[in-house]
Formats: sequence, structure tokens, C-alpha cells
Amino acid sequence: MAYDQQNYAEKSVYSSGFSVDTAPAEETAISAVNLALDRSNLLSVRVQQLADKLVGTAPQAVNAAGEGRSGPGAVFPALRATANQTRSLVEEALSALDRIERSLP
Repeated sequence: MAYDQQNYAEKSVYSSGFSVDTAPAEETAISAVNLALDRSNLLSVRVQQLADKLVGTAPQAVNAAGEGRSGPGAVFPALRATANQTRSLVEEALSALDRIERSLP
């Protein structure tokens, strides 16, 4: 997966409207979770980029249909969607680390 780290950071905006490089004056629990999820996404992307450079790219799986949609009764739909995205990116990063490990003697 060829992500551009800088573009990812520039496009990553929380539901409350602030970006990765901007912190709110008073951090709320939701903004803290959003920041942690966003930094996890960025770390995952960087791991994937490193794996691609070291051992070459790998075919990408298509995400399951409906991922990121919130069901009835979801209290924080945007947070749930971000968490789903983060989980997916972390799984891809773990796969990338496995690729690196398999290529080592």
C-alpha cells in the first residue's frame, strides 16, 4: 500500500475539525481517543511503507463491504468508523511486519 505519509497527515482531520498537528485547547476524552487512533493509523502506514521498501509490495485485500458503517444505537458513529479504519490499518501493518520477518535469515 503506497501511502504518502505527509498527505495522510494533512488529510487526517478529526470529526471535531482539528488536524494531527493541531491540539485543542482543552483535550476531551473523545479528542484524546481520536488523536491516539490517528497516530496509530500513521504508525501503521509508516510500517507498511517500510515493509514495501524492504521486501517489496504485497497484494492488498479488499475491505469487507459495510465496514465503517454505524449500526442502530451507535453512540459515536464517527469514532466507531475511525476505530474500524485503525483496526484495518493495524492489521495491514502487522502483515507487513510478518513479510519483513519472513525475509530475514
